[in-house]
Amino acid sequence: VGSSSSSSEMQPHFYKNIVVTGGNCLFPGFRERVHRDVRALAPTEFPVSVLLPPNPVSYAWEGGKLLADNPDYDEMVVTREDYEENGHFICEDTFDV
Repeated sequence: VGSSSSSSEMQPHFYKNIVVTGGNCLFPGFRERVHRDVRALAPTEFPVSVLLPPNPVSYAWEGGKLLADNPDYDEMVVTREDYEENGHFICEDTFDV
């Protein structure tokens, strides 16, 4: 989802919290290119930060594992059944958006 489709108060947070993951981000200069391209598109008043974690190939999986192991996981997610029954409103209620 592009940051321009998010609420205006959330956009600065998205621009300064970009994390690149996966094997392709190991190409030389990848993080710098993403930073340069995003900086060219972002409003000048928003800071842009692009993080390349030390383990980018497994970083997303490790984050998902931490989330799934969280004891509060069931309260942090919307199930397919909940969504099909309540539509997007369940996301607004659950995530306070």
